[in-house]
Amino acid sequence: MHGKSEIYMETDPDMVIFHANELVTMNTVYGAPRIGENMLDLAIINDGALAIKDDRIIFVGTTDELTSKFSLGKVVTKINASQKLVTPGFVDPHTHLIFEGTREEELSKKLIGKSYLEILNEGGGILKTVRETRNASLEKLVENGKAILNT
Repeated sequence: MHGKSEIYMETDPDMVIFHANELVTMNTVYGAPRIGENMLDLAIINDGALAIKDDRIIFVGTTDELTSKFSLGKVVTKINASQKLVTPGFVDPHTHLIFEGTREEELSKKLIGKSYLEILNEGGGILKTVRETRNASLEKLVENGKAILNT
């Protein structure tokens, strides 16, 4: 079984998400934070499902496992995620409204184990976006900021 949360197994969940084409769990089996090649393993469950009770995830596994563990008749909210991807909600509380340039291309470098200093020496890192922000026109920076506010 994929599910580790047995705390509420005796009660019906308040909400279930089921038939997710892919459910990304990020569950680790390495006993430590992932680094290098291990970061490519997203621990994906095909036909994935999860159950929630009192705002806590109480089950993660396949749809078949979910329906064998719980009676779904009394579940208040049921979401069929067929042909959908379900991922953890990542929140980045550090942001700047006004900037130019992005660094998403650095993620693939980090995933293969490159250090920040290596990326910096290749012309990336924070100095790249600082340089691009300083070179941008005021009009471009305002335009970028307005676009961010509208998301």
